[in-house]
Amino acid sequence: MPYTTEFVEPEILFTHRGLPVYKTYRNDEFGEGARNFWFTLDPLHGTDSGCEFDVRDLPTWQPPEHPPFLCGAMTDQERIDREAAWKRYHADEIEQNAIIAAITQALDHGDLAPHHCSVAWCNALVPKHNLGPDNRCPLCREGACTPWAPPPPGPPQPRERFTTQISCSVEASSETDATNRLAAAIRSAIPDVCFLPPDAQEFASTPTS
Repeated sequence: MPYTTEFVEPEILFTHRGLPVYKTYRNDEFGEGARNFWFTLDPLHGTDSGCEFDVRDLPTWQPPEHPPFLCGAMTDQERIDREAAWKRYHADEIEQNAIIAAITQALDHGDLAPHHCSVAWCNALVPKHNLGPDNRCPLCREGACTPWAPPPPGPPQPRERFTTQISCSVEASSETDATNRLAAAIRSAIPDVCFLPPDAQEFASTPTS
């Protein structure tokens, strides 16, 4: 029978200084779920690729304290207390926060500094933690990896000017006072708002830099 395999973009654990850190999956199968401690900087290369890393191998890893396990002899009350403690542990994302902290520090200290493989067909993004003394790519075993930096941000996107009419009722002593109150309310909600004179309709929907 025919079959097809579809590539699925891995989930991003978090992004640090423009560099996404991706989750990896058991047997590279999305349906089998993400692994707890293995991650990659390259969305195209996950399990057993040489691009992944185990956060527990990083010098910045600090295992968080966790509640007692639900095993061994315990009273009914002790079991209730432990189950409640584990619910709080997971709800507060204690382990995930420790993982993010360790990876962030490793990126800042250079242990996970991303390196780019020079071989065009490989093009892997490899953490420095996985490179040997010669910076040989662990994936293709052919290219030398050089430090990679995220591309500079593009030019700012154009902003749109627009006009609108608002009907409302305010307690004001005069029309000028009402206008000032309305303008103050809009400015408090949109700090960089720019008010145009009533006869400036030709600027509506005109892109500005």
